[in-house]
Amino acid sequence: GGSVVLYANGRIAVTRSSGVYFFDASTGAAVGHTSTAALEAVCTPTKPSQNFGGWVIDGVFVLAWEQCVFVIGDTLQLRAVTVLGGVTGGAPSVSGRTAVFTNVDGALVAVDTVNATPAWTAPPPAGTNTNQQMPMSA
Repeated sequence: GGSVVLYANGRIAVTRSSGVYFFDASTGAAVGHTSTAALEAVCTPTKPSQNFGGWVIDGVFVLAWEQCVFVIGDTLQLRAVTVLGGVTGGAPSVSGRTAVFTNVDGALVAVDTVNATPAWTAPPPAGTNTNQQMPMSA
């Protein structure tokens, strides 16, 4: 539902149900389009139109759509990273070119937005959704 409007490197990206459209920010001229089919060709969302978000991270467009994190760089090249279980709502935490998302199980997934690759993953913190006690130190 709805659309996301992002700005980076003199370009505006607008998401629609039919895809992502790019415009020159100074003239409004269309400069590119990535169709929904093109997005789904590199990573197919499990439940289209759910949990959709978009951000500009270190000058690139980052779109999260269910378990797919799409990275669209300055040349409008499209790449994707799959996050098992899907990304939860809300913006990722960002450090430099790394965007850290949480998945539905509470695990952390870091994405290198320059190379559009997983940087690292970490399991959910101990005690998440459980009644376990912290171990006592000797």
